[in-house]
Amino acid sequence: DCPEEVLRELEEAMEIRHIRAEKKVFKAGTPGDELMIVRSGRVKVMVPLHKKEGYHLASSGPGDILGGMGFLDPRGHAADAVAVTDVEVYVLSRHLFDKLAQQHPPTAMTLTRHLAFVLANRLRAAVAAVRALRGSAGGLKPGRRQTKTGATGSRCHCWRRSVSESVFAVPDRHRCDVSQ
Repeated sequence: DCPEEVLRELEEAMEIRHIRAEKKVFKAGTPGDELMIVRSGRVKVMVPLHKKEGYHLASSGPGDILGGMGFLDPRGHAADAVAVTDVEVYVLSRHLFDKLAQQHPPTAMTLTRHLAFVLANRLRAAVAAVRALRGSAGGLKPGRRQTKTGATGSRCHCWRRSVSESVFAVPDRHRCDVSQ
């Protein structure tokens, strides 16, 4: 649990960024010192393959976290993120996160745990996609995406719009089972 005043402080400190449709939210390989939570709109996450070609990895909407790999890993973003519609995102800078970690360690730990959960689900989705491409997915057919609660999603069906509900929805409190 996170104290209400800490949630208010976090939400007030986060920047809201507007991204127009068809513009990049971030590019693979670029440094990322920001964690983003989609407030409104849709974002397509693509793995660049060759020139303008890419593999559609995931679609993200309100409540989804973007930029987790770039936020944690100094090597930068692992994929491109492109706004499908006009998008608003909450932005948590590395500087603000470090300050939060010093002032409210349990809150920072909860955020880190949630980010790890999201990234683990995305890894499961990537493994399932590779298996599907190889035809050995055990029920997952090539070209067919499962629901967001299944193997190819990072977001459960009970996503939220607010920062506090998106960031602090830890796995053991989710209404659905996204850990399978």
